Amino acid sequence: MFFNSPLSGKLLPDKKLCFTYDDGPWISKNGTNSLKLAEYLAKENVFSTFFVLGKHAKEHPTIVKEIHNLGHLIGSHGFSHINLLNTNDPKDIINDLSDTASLIYDICGENNLYFRPPMGMWWDGNKSISNIPKILNSHFECRKQTGPVLWDIDGRDWEYWNRDSIPKQCADGYLSLINQKRHGILLMHDALSNPKIRDKVKALELAKILIPELKEQGFNFTRLDEIPQFISAKNTSRKISIRTENGAFLKTKGQASFNLELCHLEEFSQLAEFGLIELPYEKFAIRAACGNYISLRGKDVSATADHITDTELFTIKELESGLFELLNSKIGKKISVEWTSPDNQKLSYSDRFYIHEIR
Repeated sequence: MFFNSPLSGKLLPDKKLCFTYDDGPWISKNGTNSLKLAEYLAKENVFSTFFVLGKHAKEHPTIVKEIHNLGHLIGSHGFSHINLLNTNDPKDIINDLSDTASLIYDICGENNLYFRPPMGMWWDGNKSISNIPKILNSHFECRKQTGPVLWDIDGRDWEYWNRDSIPKQCADGYLSLINQKRHGILLMHDALSNPKIRDKVKALELAKILIPELKEQGFNFTRLDEIPQFISAKNTSRKISIRTENGAFLKTKGQASFNLELCHLEEFSQLAEFGLIELPYEKFAIRAACGNYISLRGKDVSATADHITDTELFTIKELESGLFELLNSKIGKKISVEWTSPDNQKLSYSDRFYIHEIR
């Protein structure tokens, strides 16, 4: 399932890092390659995520398989490193992702991949809503993937390699950022899409400086698919809309807003899309457009929760005439949203909803 809001490591605890590498796999002219990097990382128990390019994986399938066998996670970076926002035909976007996913599955059996968009391009600069999730979620094979996966710390290693800088200079830049942020997902490259500087990449040398120093400073490491928010996103099986008896849709007030409101929509908005996350014992969590979860913390219902606790767990109880209520049995409370008129005169509370699956 693809979302408008990005997946990142902002909720990782202090001194917890997740290493990720883009654009590989590759064997450079000097013999440095992605597998040697993966072997070193595994020896240091720093299990990372390699967002491979389909065109490079096709050239080096054995390396992809061996990286996977070492315990690292294989993700998708698309096939040809295209800018999704500059791709006019939706079929080209779908083919780029589905071809890469099929290739990775054939090589190492990885399915339901995490996806990182090339260059992080997901939103038009003048818009807060992306059209890409709608395109990808409409395709059965693509919607098995999860994204967009972005990052929290970008030391721009490729700029150092382009300038022929020594790895120590690049490492110092990363260490400075890491000590400012203190946690999160690191963006690095084990290859580059640009063939002019691809063979200049010194990812292994960089790792051999970073990892001992970070361990000395007390940092710990996690793999991407061990982060709770990423697990929840992958478990989001459906997108739904939530509508009251009088036809008003539940939605967030804005892309970055945690506040929910009821609104009659002339045209359906992605702000009215929610992700349904299936959890054990017939419980569900509901992910809003802002990336947070609907919660019954405090007096009002909102999307303020950045992780799932008891106050974000709901059962969906079917009532008569296709209506449902969303009940948190732990605290004995159900979702109830205030409906107000345009002149701000309160009319009622709505606690019975139609729930429709969005394809």
